[in-house]
Amino acid sequence: MDKTTNHNPLKLPIPKKAMIGLGSLILVGWTIITVVLFVEYRKSKALLTEYSPIIERYKYIKNLGEQHRTLETMTFPDASLRILTGDSTAVRNLGEKTDYAVAILFTKNDCSSCLETELDLWQKFYTHNAEHLDVVAIAQITPQTTQEKIEKELGGLWKQPIYQDENEPSLFEHLNIIHTPTLLFYDRTTGKIIYAHLGMVGGRAKSEGFKQKVAAWLKLKGKMVNLDYDKS
Repeated sequence: MDKTTNHNPLKLPIPKKAMIGLGSLILVGWTIITVVLFVEYRKSKALLTEYSPIIERYKYIKNLGEQHRTLETMTFPDASLRILTGDSTAVRNLGEKTDYAVAILFTKNDCSSCLETELDLWQKFYTHNAEHLDVVAIAQITPQTTQEKIEKELGGLWKQPIYQDENEPSLFEHLNIIHTPTLLFYDRTTGKIIYAHLGMVGGRAKSEGFKQKVAAWLKLKGKMVNLDYDKS
């Protein structure tokens, strides 16, 4: 055995071409992985952009629900705001006007017969209570109605967003997601319109619970709150 040769059979020399090939293979692999990750990122970003309005709308409606639950625990004396609601006889017997005038009815409903029924009920409610509730205008708002048309119909009454927050839609945008009549209260002192989403009134607007909720809502300084009348 020749001890002068320092040859280790376990350490085989790697050809230069093989090293270059291996490096190229690793580079190609990383390139493919990078491209795949980039494509998936763009897909995820596109999906996020597509569903972002839905997510924001969910958060917004959830926030309305939380505000409504807050209202359930709030009570204020009706006398402090002098809110007059109810059937014509009860309102007229009080012999006074409210600090807040009922201003406008907005309705979004794709069902023409339902819409006629809703408008008919609201027209009767306003007719019976107009002397004390000081109706300013009634406007039928459909999904095709533009904000310019609203401004034209209502004139100076509608000049600026009623409630605007960069994290929440304006009232006009909010009208596109509701499906029932909305009653608006017009504050004569400040000239601002604040609204309560009341749904169908019928004969239940005279309940004390309903009046307390409206009073509580008004105390929130016009923040958008989904108000439901008592169903009892």
